[in-house]
Amino acid sequence: MNQASTAAGDPGRSDPGASEPGPLAEAGELVSLLRETAGRYADLFTAELRLAGLSVSMMLTSGVLLAVFVTGAWALLCAALAVGVWTAGFSLAACLLVLAIINIMAALAAVMALRALSRRLTFSATRRSLETQPGPG
Repeated sequence: MNQASTAAGDPGRSDPGASEPGPLAEAGELVSLLRETAGRYADLFTAELRLAGLSVSMMLTSGVLLAVFVTGAWALLCAALAVGVWTAGFSLAACLLVLAIINIMAALAAVMALRALSRRLTFSATRRSLETQPGPG
């Protein structure tokens, strides 16, 4: 039998393994399937990362707008209080002093809240658990 008839497939010869792919072909299909799956996961990850980035930027923008609105509301509230105190017969200096005291008290409350929250950032339980772990040896 010459090589040309073997390469083209001899119609007179039946090869029982010819219908089943060999291990090399199966490995190639597996690699192809893995590439396709990895590509799909990468596309999904990219889309979700893009969505997360947009969400974070919208949250930051909303936070800035919220800070502007709260500041404006606080300023209007202070102005209304000043007008109320002034129309009650107090001097302008007394009105400004009352507003300054209110603002200082609000700032102190915010500082105390931030100090209490900052204690949570020390990872004290994690440090304690690491300190009590026996060392190697």
